[in-house]
Amino acid sequence: MQTISTRYIGPSNTRGSRIIATTSGGIRKVYPYQHDMDIDGNHTGAAWRLAESLGWHGNWQGGHTERGMVFVLVDGTFSPDYRFDVANAAKDSTP
Repeated sequence: MQTISTRYIGPSNTRGSRIIATTSGGIRKVYPYQHDMDIDGNHTGAAWRLAESLGWHGNWQGGHTERGMVFVLVDGTFSPDYRFDVANAAKDSTP
């Protein structure tokens, strides 16, 4: 199972804002914040660029965390270690 976590780092006296993308295996790359994109686009773009640079092709799903976002490869060349399915059955409210 492959995952990529992203987090925003604000500007400092010497560097502009940036997004850090890190794989679950510890590979890390820093990407400049693209001010013509929103925050979600920046996180998604950084994760996409890292996955592309590693040749990790497939369908990725992402979501927000308290520190940024996390993206999971849901299909492709890697098989999942863990999986679950929650049934979304609406209950009939009529007697």
